[in-house]
Amino acid sequence: MDFQGSSSTPAPFSASPAASYAGLGLGSIGARVRLGRVAGFYFSLEGSLRAASHTAETYLDMRDFLQVDARVQMFHSLETWGFPAFLDVQLGYRSRGQNGDEIRADLTFGVRPQPAVLLMAQSFTAIAPWPSTASSFAAQKFEVSGVYDLNRIFSVQLGFVYAPFGANAPAERGIISAVWARF
Repeated sequence: MDFQGSSSTPAPFSASPAASYAGLGLGSIGARVRLGRVAGFYFSLEGSLRAASHTAETYLDMRDFLQVDARVQMFHSLETWGFPAFLDVQLGYRSRGQNGDEIRADLTFGVRPQPAVLLMAQSFTAIAPWPSTASSFAAQKFEVSGVYDLNRIFSVQLGFVYAPFGANAPAERGIISAVWARF
C-alpha cells in the first residue's frame, strides 16, 4: 500500500497508480489554556504549530511547511458501562491547507476499562469553505486506538486510521502511534 491507500495495481476507475511517499510526515507542538467550567463541562483554548518536511508537505494537506491550528474545546467526564469515560468536542481553524484555510471539527470518545488502559474512537472533519483554488476540499477521517499507561508520566498509543469520505482529500488508511507525556 502507498500513502494514498492504493495498491500497486490501478483500480478499474483509475487512470494511473496513486502517488506514493515514504519518509517522515509531520510533527506538531502546542499548548492549551483552561477557560472555565460550566455544569460539569470544561472549556479550553488550544493553539498548535504544525511542521512537515518540504517533500512530505506535497502529500499532506499543507500548502506551506508550517501551519497554525487554533481551536476551542469542550470536555465532559462521564461513566459508560460502569467505566470512567469522556467526551471531547473541538471546533477550530487551520491555516494554509492545500485548498485554503480550513474549519475543523474533531470528536473523541474515550473509555478506561482498566486503570492503565484507555480505548478511544475519534472522528476528524475538515472543510475548506473558502477554497483558494477552483477545487473544494472536505475530508472525514475515523480513528480507533488504545493507550497504555507505562507509568504516571508516559503512555504509548497504537491505533488505526481510515478516511472513507472526502473531496480532493487523500484516501488514508494506516497505523498510528504516539508517545504521551504528562507534566
